[in-house]
Amino acid sequence: MTLRASREGVEGEVDSPGGVRLGYRFRLAAEGEGTEVEDVLTVRATFGPLLRYAARKAREVQLARAQVLAERARTL
Repeated sequence: MTLRASREGVEGEVDSPGGVRLGYRFRLAAEGEGTEVEDVLTVRATFGPLLRYAARKAREVQLARAQVLAERARTL
């Protein structure tokens, strides 16, 4: 796993031994009185069923992360 800071936020990649590659970008920006969150995942795999599985799992993690951020924001 590689993570690095960029002008847009945090980005990185994960290369699994199974041939799944995941690109990731997470950005926070002020929006009115709140914060806009941009969370982008790009999943690649050479084997179709593996790609669908990896994309589904990545989406589950992405949605769970959004829920955690929303719950934390309510306590601020």
